[in-house]
Amino acid sequence: MKLALVAATHKEIEPLTNRIKKDNPFVSTLEIEIIITGVGILNSCFNLTKSLINNKFDLLIQVGIAGTFHKSLNSQSIVIVQDELLGDCGVLEKNQWLDLFDMGLEENNNGIWFEKKLSNPYQQLLNRLNYNKVTGITVNQVSTNPILIDALIKKYNPDIESMEGAVFHYVCLKEQIPFIQIRAISNIVGDRNKANWKMKEAIEILNSELIQLINELSK
Repeated sequence: MKLALVAATHKEIEPLTNRIKKDNPFVSTLEIEIIITGVGILNSCFNLTKSLINNKFDLLIQVGIAGTFHKSLNSQSIVIVQDELLGDCGVLEKNQWLDLFDMGLEENNNGIWFEKKLSNPYQQLLNRLNYNKVTGITVNQVSTNPILIDALIKKYNPDIESMEGAVFHYVCLKEQIPFIQIRAISNIVGDRNKANWKMKEAIEILNSELIQLINELSK
């Protein structure tokens, strides 16, 4: 099995890569490649696509931290993203968010998009994993504007926010490669007080869970 682990930054997956170098905990039949895409939609789209041009993978797993819109999702919680949305490709008009579909600039239900979402169709794969399934929204800038945050919640009711998730879903769907997006919650969306963020803790628990996840999928 050839597996690609996709992350925006080295930091988000560093504990796992260090563990592999020190004492590889995975089965010998599992071939793992690390893809660091860089932060944001442009970086992740180019670098992920470039990697797929040069390699064939049986499974892609995107990993990283995320902010949450819901306080019910505790800091450091592990989630799997079922659906992805684009959160800043459109216009905020009269405190309402209009996306590309509302503006007639993108076709809905076209085989990739379904009800404005990029949904993971590999349900049998996701059902093997005992994590909450959530809806993610992808933005090029961290959401801080209360009006925009409120508009996005009213429009989509997303659970988490990242800067690369929708790109990952889009590319994998286009290339028809099985995929999983797994995130650890580090903060509440809109809270800019870094003292409240739990990035280090989220990364540690994410990487710890990844080892178990990969071993489970390799069976």
